[in-house]
Amino acid sequence: MTRKVIIDTDPGDDDAAAILWCLASEKIQVEALTITHGNVEVDKCARNALVLLEVAGRQDIPVYKGVNKPLLRQAWHAKWIHGEDGFGDVDLPAPKMELAGNRAPEEIVRRAKEAPGELTLLVLGPLTNIALAVGLEPRLSEWIKEIVLMGGAVRTAGNVTPVATFNIAVDPEAAQMVYQSGIPVVQVGLDVCNHVEETDSHMAQVQSAQTPVTDFLIKILQFRRDRAARLFEEKSDRFQIPGMANCDVPSHITGKGVRLNDLPAAGYLVVPELFQG
Repeated sequence: MTRKVIIDTDPGDDDAAAILWCLASEKIQVEALTITHGNVEVDKCARNALVLLEVAGRQDIPVYKGVNKPLLRQAWHAKWIHGEDGFGDVDLPAPKMELAGNRAPEEIVRRAKEAPGELTLLVLGPLTNIALAVGLEPRLSEWIKEIVLMGGAVRTAGNVTPVATFNIAVDPEAAQMVYQSGIPVVQVGLDVCNHVEETDSHMAQVQSAQTPVTDFLIKILQFRRDRAARLFEEKSDRFQIPGMANCDVPSHITGKGVRLNDLPAAGYLVVPELFQG
């Protein structure tokens, strides 16, 4: 059975990999991309979403821009691993696609109302858009089939504080609203993601395909695999997050490969047989 999915995202190279996997799957019908702040500013994330869909030849999928900051807190980003533009600073051409007119929270509500019980939300960034949608329409808990989100750390440490992951820590008030909304939530946290690593051998397989999509992925991942890795080494075992105490370096980069943490969340929809909960 094909799932109708809205992907709420802050692209990001790992978001790009997850979205492309969903687009390639026969099990998922991507209805729209809704864009949030997160890995970089929301305007850059929106541009990246348009670029990504053009590379994939999926200009039929609308992109709706959402909010540019958390509900109550100062915005902060993960440019040290994604680059200033979120896609590894590789000077990609400007997209020809344009954003759709509606705002992301309103569009989520509109589509859920039109197809009650049919939509799944795959949430790959901070949960601000979803929290605002919940605030706009109390009946959303009856209309959304399920939320699958990347975030959280239960049986392991967080990647930005000892107890928190980036997507939750950026806007914890929004996360609280979503978790208490009554919508069924599947959390794909670091408990799962830390077991999944994309090794150099995996990257070589992707590169060998030599398609526009795989060439694009390899290009935008080079920052994470090269320059971000050097920054990781320079910062030793500590780094600073604006407005927060020092904490352990996140485990996005290891000596043998990279961890694209949004991929396991997409995998829950693409290959659910690999998961237990």
